[in-house]
Amino acid sequence: MIDKIDLKIMYLLGREGRIANIDIAKQLGIPNSTVRQRLKRLAEMGVINFSCEITPKKFKEIIIVFCGIVINANRENILNELDKFPHTLFSVGITGRYDFLVVFAAESTEKINTILGKINYIHGVVHTESFIVLENNGMFIRSDKFSQIFQEELIARGEIEDN
Repeated sequence: MIDKIDLKIMYLLGREGRIANIDIAKQLGIPNSTVRQRLKRLAEMGVINFSCEITPKKFKEIIIVFCGIVINANRENILNELDKFPHTLFSVGITGRYDFLVVFAAESTEKINTILGKINYIHGVVHTESFIVLENNGMFIRSDKFSQIFQEELIARGEIEDN
């Protein structure tokens, strides 16, 4: 069960992910041990996850695409296929005119075209419509996903070696 203190802790972490437990404790007027215990419990419950995120608008080479997908087959199989793409940031089943929304990042329009082609060849995909992000005010990318995408671009340009 999440309570008011948990919500305050999560709020402070959301504002500043690197805030020290002792600073959270001071701001909330609770013992440091309480903050540690609550963070551990929230993580074990799967409510919170600690990771690093980048701000994609700082990298002009990265293009973010939202893709609406209409299907006529097993939802779970298609969602699993979408998640296998290394450029997929996340995919969700939705209501409305699309069955799924997949968000991916790519380093070029050529790569976007390749990814969209692969999505269209997944068994059960009937139609896709893609939207390139022109302005971003608050979207972040997990740093492991970003590193994977950007490393691929640097290897393609010959700027780093593939190890």
